[in-house]
Amino acid sequence: MAHSFISSISLATALTLGPFQIATAQEAIMIVQHQVADYEEWKSVFDDALATRQSVGETAYRVLVDPADSNSVTVIFQWDTVERAQIFAADPILENGMQGAGVTSKPQFNFFKISDG
Repeated sequence: MAHSFISSISLATALTLGPFQIATAQEAIMIVQHQVADYEEWKSVFDDALATRQSVGETAYRVLVDPADSNSVTVIFQWDTVERAQIFAADPILENGMQGAGVTSKPQFNFFKISDG
């Protein structure tokens, strides 16, 4: 697997990359890193799951791809609460969906509470 995205840039930099909404005190960031067999196939499945993710607490996301390996994917999600993000990440349905989308490595999940200062 390519070098860790998080180790190569700061979280603050990552958060400036996309159209994240104004966060409330409860909101959280979930960062997921994994390898995929084929980026385009994975992205199609990922896009099709948007309504499902939003229905359980996702409020925004950005997909990042390693410039040296387009099959090395990092997704930065904004979530309504850390707890709901953690529940989603632990759901066996997500694991099955990721396998079906062509995720080839064990996903690495990191959770952060948004701080106002």
